Amino acid sequence: MKTEMLSGPDMGGGFLYQLTRETERDPTRFVFHAQDGGADAGGPPAGTPEPFGYFHPAQSCDFGGPRCWHREFELPSSDAARARAGYNRTRFVMQAMLAQRYANEEVPVEEALRDLLDRVGSSSGPEERPWWVGGSTSLWLRGLGPRPHDLDLGVTDAGAGTLGAALEEYLIEPLGPVVEADGRTRVGARAFLGTHRRGVCVEWAVADTRSPPEFRARVARQAGEFSWEGRSVPIAPLELSLAGAASRGDATTWDGLFARLGSARLDPGVLEQGLTEAGVVAQRADQLRSLAEPAYR
Repeated sequence: MKTEMLSGPDMGGGFLYQLTRETERDPTRFVFHAQDGGADAGGPPAGTPEPFGYFHPAQSCDFGGPRCWHREFELPSSDAARARAGYNRTRFVMQAMLAQRYANEEVPVEEALRDLLDRVGSSSGPEERPWWVGGSTSLWLRGLGPRPHDLDLGVTDAGAGTLGAALEEYLIEPLGPVVEADGRTRVGARAFLGTHRRGVCVEWAVADTRSPPEFRARVARQAGEFSWEGRSVPIAPLELSLAGAASRGDATTWDGLFARLGSARLDPGVLEQGLTEAGVVAQRADQLRSLAEPAYR
C-alpha cells in the first residue's frame, strides 16, 4: 500500500511526528506517528503516549522504525484537513498530557467539566442521554476515587457527533473510526479541553461488546443525574462503575472504598450484570459482592 506524508517531521513534547495517509483506497488510513526525538525534540519525553491510545505496529514502520508509536484513523481522503488539525493540536498539547500522567502535573478536572457542561449541556431528555460520565471520573465525582487523569465519557452514535461538534477546536483526534491496538475500529475521538499548557484530555467512543459495561449503549437509558456544583451531570450507574473498577484493578483498598459509600444503595442485579460483562475474575467478584452486600436495596 502506497503511503504519502502530509506533514513532518514535526516536534512536540519530546517526540518527532509525521502525519501520513494511504493513497490507494478511500476511505483511507491516516496515521499519527511519534518517535522519541531525544535532544532534537526537546526530549526525552516524560513517558510514552500509550495512555492516549498509541501502539507499536506489528511490523517496523517505514517512517519511524520498529519503535514508532501509531494512532490510526479510517477516514475519507477528503477529511485530510480534519486529520491535520487533530495532529497539530496533539503536538502542541502532548507535553502537558505527558506531564499530567508521569510528572504529577495538576489535572484541572473541575475546570474541564464546567467547560464541557457549558458547551454540550447535560442531557437530551429523561429517556435517553447522548453522553454520560463513566470510568474513574464517575467514581471521583461521587467521592469514591482519586482525581482522574482525564474525562471518560460514554456516548450514543448521535452523542459522539454532538461532542465532536461542540469540542471541534480542541480535538486531538478527528472524529470517526479509530483503530485500536487490538485491531478493532470504533467511532470516537479525543480532545484536550483547555489551553496548550493547561487542560484535560476528554475521550469518548461508541462502545462495542468488549467495552466496559458502564459505557455500553443501554447506559444511555440507565444513566442517572448527579448533582455537582448545583449542576446536573449524566452519570453511569454506580454498580457498573464499581464493576469497571474491579475489572481494572484500580481500587487498592476495597474496604476503604465501600466505607465511603454512605447512604448509597446498590441493585445486586445491575452489579451482577456489570461483573459478568466486565469479565471480573472470580476472586475479586466475590470480594466485591461481599463488600457491597450491606448497600443492597
